[in-house]
Formats: sequence, C-alpha cells, structure tokens
Amino acid sequence: TISAAGEIGPIGGIRHKLLGASYDGATIFLAPAGNCGDVVGHIPDGLTVIPMATLDDAVDAMRALASGSVLASCPGT
Repeated sequence: TISAAGEIGPIGGIRHKLLGASYDGATIFLAPAGNCGDVVGHIPDGLTVIPMATLDDAVDAMRALASGSVLASCPGT
C-alpha cells in the first residue's frame, strides 16, 4: 500500500511476485523496505531487490537506474 503521504507499506505474496517478475525477465524489483526480511533466501538468480520506503524513493531509484547507477539491495540479500 501507499499512504497519502507517499509512504510505502509491505505487500503480501512478495515471494511469488519475485518469481513472476523473474520469469517475465525482470532484473530489478523495487520492493517495500518492510518486506526485505521476507525475501532473504528467496530471490531468484539474476534479480536484484531494491528497498523503497516512500514513493519519492521509488521515483528517485527509477531515475538513478535509468542513468546507469547501481543501487543498494535489501540487506542480507
């Protein structure tokens, strides 16, 4: 969920969403920071999970990735 203030909350079924994204060819997955603990040990090969706390974080991450920057992944992944 995303609050009116732009805060990103955890999502359900994130492990399945990671598998689906990987299956469809994604190499980057922007995930709620609150889900980082849920994905440790469950990230498909070739997929990087980048934590987001706010909608602004997500927009900034997309801009950074588009310019070739490398972003930090979820801790422990």
